[in-house]
Amino acid sequence: MVKRCGLYIRVSTDLQAKEIEGSLKTQRQRLEEDLRRRSNGKCQWIGAKIYEERGRSGKNTNRPEFQQLLHEIKEGLIDVVACTELSRISRSLSDFLRFTQFLHEQRCDLLCLKQNFDTTTPHGKLLMVITAALAEFERELVSERTKAAVFARARRGLWNGGVILGYDVDPTRKGYLIINPKEADLVRLIFKTYLQYGSFGKACRILNERGYRTKAYTGRRGNVHPAGPFQKTDVAHILQNLHYIGKKEVNKFRKRKNQEMLKPEERYQIVDGVHGPIVDIAVFNRVQELIKQNARTHHSFAQSTQHTYLLGNERVRCGVCGSVMTSAWSKGRRRIYPYYSCTRVDKLGTQACSVRRVQASGLERLILERIRKITQSPRLCNDLVGSTNRLFVKELGPLRQRKVQFERELSQVDANAKEAVTRFLGNGAEGLYYVQETLKEFEERRRQLKAEIIALESEIRRYENRQIKPEVVQQGLAVLDQVLDELTPVERKRAFELTVKEVLYTPNQITLTLYELPFIKPEEVKACRFVERTEWLPR
Repeated sequence: MVKRCGLYIRVSTDLQAKEIEGSLKTQRQRLEEDLRRRSNGKCQWIGAKIYEERGRSGKNTNRPEFQQLLHEIKEGLIDVVACTELSRISRSLSDFLRFTQFLHEQRCDLLCLKQNFDTTTPHGKLLMVITAALAEFERELVSERTKAAVFARARRGLWNGGVILGYDVDPTRKGYLIINPKEADLVRLIFKTYLQYGSFGKACRILNERGYRTKAYTGRRGNVHPAGPFQKTDVAHILQNLHYIGKKEVNKFRKRKNQEMLKPEERYQIVDGVHGPIVDIAVFNRVQELIKQNARTHHSFAQSTQHTYLLGNERVRCGVCGSVMTSAWSKGRRRIYPYYSCTRVDKLGTQACSVRRVQASGLERLILERIRKITQSPRLCNDLVGSTNRLFVKELGPLRQRKVQFERELSQVDANAKEAVTRFLGNGAEGLYYVQETLKEFEERRRQLKAEIIALESEIRRYENRQIKPEVVQQGLAVLDQVLDELTPVERKRAFELTVKEVLYTPNQITLTLYELPFIKPEEVKACRFVERTEWLPR
């Protein structure tokens, strides 16, 4: 009879695996000697295969040699799994129980040198489970001690491992980094390039075109990772890495969590690193601000575009058909031609409105001139504000009439309630029941009327307070006129969003709806309108 044995040996760290006369060789020697002792004339115990796991933790079963062992057990190639102790198989109780169940189903035995179990008895099974649980407990204790040590080192600013462009590990002092001059120049170039172009993708493309590559390194398992082209994520990570200004982030992956809900040793914090800075802090801060601005506006503040449309978010409408006019552009031989186009189309998708397109720069320039005209003409500003205020007064009339009607109905409900009480209260129990039911109906209607009256009073006060003062409008537009030429295109677009509510365009006139208080309360729709014939706009 022959017992085919799979010898499973494992060490947890790469350092142990590199030792020639280390634990792996000892485990293998002990297993082979035990198999020779067991062999006799009736049964031969042979080592069918050795499964050697180098630098793999027993916390889970994601181990290549262990998975190969399971596969060959299922194929019927292994009769006995041999190990020096249970912790070599697994340090997870749940994984170990699943493994023993798997062995039972495959009719495969388990041989352990340190713990000699008899799994055919309840006591033997219990002892095996307790031993596996103790192995898991030991692993968790080691994990906790390791985490505490890593946290303490991180708080002191020490390097806990990994690879970072611009630095090399100091061979003489554990946890320290030294600056790599050549790579440091590349890091500074990355920051300079981003400040120039304001785009991760653009900076990445320029670096690759110039022949720059990522850092090459050899992993702790001896795997060589060659240098390669930069990706956008590489550039983004470098530009936001506090290591380059001499800082270190502790518990970075918990940065966005609620810090008050975390334990002190789990909270995110920034400490001084033991390594030297590569990038000037002023440059680093400028890059962070530019990244925030670009993320907020989805536009690169470091680059100029062919044209920034000042009237977005459906602010331009066609005065002929009422459809929204969207921004678009056409490309000529030497330049881009931006315009606004009516979106009305027929069933075939062909533009169905007579207003096809209007030159964007011409329309925007004309609107700016009209705003300046209001600023420079007190008479025009007074006329516009006066007409707007008259619209508000006109809208107050119906509101006040509705309030009077509700107040009259409320008085009538009160009178009807008193009459019902007087008429039916003397009719005994039946009259009392009728009065109660009637008063419930009256009370419900009374509550509805009072709510309507309160809402109307609030609306009336709002309209009364909406009376616009000409000097406020003129002052706000004057501020816009003064700073408009100094703003960037994106900032100018934002100023337009706070000033222009809507533009109604037809080929012979433009109707503007402006907010009353630009830069102050854009959410309040207090608008004044004016109509003038347009200048000629190139199509």
